[in-house]
Amino acid sequence: MMNYIWVAFVVIAVIAGGVTGNIEAVLNNVFDFAQTAVDIALGLIGVMAFFCGLMKVMESRRLCVFCSLMYRQTTLQTLQWLCTLQLTS
Repeated sequence: MMNYIWVAFVVIAVIAGGVTGNIEAVLNNVFDFAQTAVDIALGLIGVMAFFCGLMKVMESRRLCVFCSLMYRQTTLQTLQWLCTLQLTS
């Protein structure tokens, strides 16, 4: 669905550029932003690989279950604390 939205944005921009006579500027900006998107995506690949590897290690050591239990316990205690603050105010 998002692909269709982005394609529609590009098509509308090209049509608007053609109508106003700025088609060359529109096409230059499209390619500049495409280059920026590729640079950002390549920069994020390393971070994504690191966290995927970290999750594999955590899964093999059963740390995901431990972390989820700790998160659940902390969340419950925080919610109980917030409820008591709301009742006393």
